[in-house]
Amino acid sequence: MAGLPAGNPQIGGGREGVCYIRRFSRQPMERLLAIQIKRIGDLILTAPALARLRRAKPEAHLTLVTMGAAGQLVPAIPSVDQHFSYHYGRPNLRLWAELALGGYDVALDFNGSDRSVLMTWVSQADVRATYTKRAKGRWREIVYTHTSRAPLRKFHTIDHMHGLLDVLDLQPIEGSEPEPPSLVVPGETLARVDRLLGERGVQGPFFVVHPGTARPEKYWLPERWAEVIDAIGS
Repeated sequence: MAGLPAGNPQIGGGREGVCYIRRFSRQPMERLLAIQIKRIGDLILTAPALARLRRAKPEAHLTLVTMGAAGQLVPAIPSVDQHFSYHYGRPNLRLWAELALGGYDVALDFNGSDRSVLMTWVSQADVRATYTKRAKGRWREIVYTHTSRAPLRKFHTIDHMHGLLDVLDLQPIEGSEPEPPSLVVPGETLARVDRLLGERGVQGPFFVVHPGTARPEKYWLPERWAEVIDAIGS
């Protein structure tokens, strides 16, 4: 792999922001696996990292694993070649078989949850990466070969997701900095939305505000939301 130095196995070290749990000789990056099995918003905020990965490796095959309803967004993320969705309460045999037999060169775990750790391990990719905080614990150190020190609390989530790509030491290219999320909505999806809105009597321009969050530090004052709503509505 371009940019990954060879040497003896070790924990720590590496470029700034990158921790090499294990070092090895260069490997190709032809089959890439990205794991994002959180919520819809997390997938949207991961899309810029996937777009940058596509720009850096246009010939690579990129497979994305999502979970639940978030998978419905994947057709709007053009950088993805193949998609598999994990479903609660199901065997997910096709997914596990694809992970085991996919022959991946790189597995990027954007979550670091127990389930995504298992997916990463099953892939047996040459490069298996997540965030340093998520790789703590002896069995996780066995799973991952590289980690990124990109902190979640100090970065915007887009920058945090983008930081995981540092383990790949991608060559600088135009557009290598994080971009705002961009979804390319398929025409058939737009037609379906128009039909659903018509059935519910929604006419003319409208907007949706979702003030909820899973993290306390992201809560915003109600009056601030009211100001935003008034500004958009006017």
